[in-house]
Amino acid sequence: MDFDVFFIENEKRVTYKLDNATNWEDFFGEGNYKKGYFNILCVKKERFLSLLIFSHSSEMAGAERCLLELINELITDKNVLCTIVMLGNGPLKNALENAGASVISLNYSW
Repeated sequence: MDFDVFFIENEKRVTYKLDNATNWEDFFGEGNYKKGYFNILCVKKERFLSLLIFSHSSEMAGAERCLLELINELITDKNVLCTIVMLGNGPLKNALENAGASVISLNYSW
């Protein structure tokens, strides 16, 4: 297959990479995913890039605004799959999700 395939879990805004070794029932079997449908993203392997980025804050100061601008450009111009891990649930989280990024909010310290 010339594509990487991702399952998109909209409620958690998380993507999961699927491949030939993936047991689809682990994701979509009874009791796991009850909606009866799911969204997938197919990206040509030769063009695919996935980034995991850590942010020190979920507020909207200078560095966070630069991060948001970068993520916007990566997603819209380069079709990059972006996942951001951040501390808290501030305004940056919503802005990144609106830009199309997956955001994971954790309690951690630097």
